[in-house]
Amino acid sequence: MRSILLFLIVIFLVFGCTKVDENGFYLEGKLKHHHKETKLKYDRYGYDVNGFNDKGFNAASIHNVTNTKFDEKGFDEKGFDKNGFDKNGLDEYGFNNEGYNKKGFDERGFDKSGFNAKGFNRNGIHKITKTKYDENDYDCNGKKFVSAFEKKKFVDNFGDPTEDKYIVQRIDGVFSNSATDNSPAYISLIYTGGNCLRFDMYNYNRGSKAHFSSYEYYKYRLKDDSGNILDGKMYINTYLKGCLELCSSEAIEMVKRAQFIKVYIYEVDEDRTWEKLDTNYSFKINCAGFCRSIAYLNK
Repeated sequence: MRSILLFLIVIFLVFGCTKVDENGFYLEGKLKHHHKETKLKYDRYGYDVNGFNDKGFNAASIHNVTNTKFDEKGFDEKGFDKNGFDKNGLDEYGFNNEGYNKKGFDERGFDKSGFNAKGFNRNGIHKITKTKYDENDYDCNGKKFVSAFEKKKFVDNFGDPTEDKYIVQRIDGVFSNSATDNSPAYISLIYTGGNCLRFDMYNYNRGSKAHFSSYEYYKYRLKDDSGNILDGKMYINTYLKGCLELCSSEAIEMVKRAQFIKVYIYEVDEDRTWEKLDTNYSFKINCAGFCRSIAYLNK
């Protein structure tokens, strides 16, 4: 019986207080200065019995100690000083007085050096590669670069890769000779470095290599997408079947700067080189990725 009585007394002391102020705070009892709804020292709006929140500001944003809109440390209710910066030196948008956020980027996303989080500047040039693509071949818009050249290694007699590298582009074209006109031709453009481009020529299908004799004489004509034209002599590689080589530093430079190059290879009379014979090839080189692929050869 005594325990029940004590329990009722406690209940009365805790919850029996009904005397509250106009804002709903108890004026006496164990819950004195607690709000009757929240049972906390703050009402549902976050203000205590004296009308101040946990930061010491009232509903008019006046501080209880300084009687101004700023606390003792000079910050307002939202945590900003008279210049609009918080304790970390950042404004309401997260930028410091130099215009950079805590990660070091301005409102356009560039740091003091002019590069964004991906490492690109305003012109889309990457700070490490010094090109429009990063180390993983993505541009500033996140678009993956697709090279027209494959990176390969030569193989030994057992079919195992060696340390000798090359890049290759497989091209579809047409050829004509005394027996056919504009039939399918397939070309493998191979580059190993230096000033020579190698062309492995196939007639009709990729299983049928062309045949060139040492006494035949071929010339080339290149035309890039800017209209520049380059002429010269092709060399027959007598050690490799169906192989023609173009050795010219000017031609290499053209491939480096062009987007596409039209190629016309034609047979001429060795003694009268101005006189064209029946055999000729026409195709187009896609130069995309040539310069970037060269770096692979130099590694």
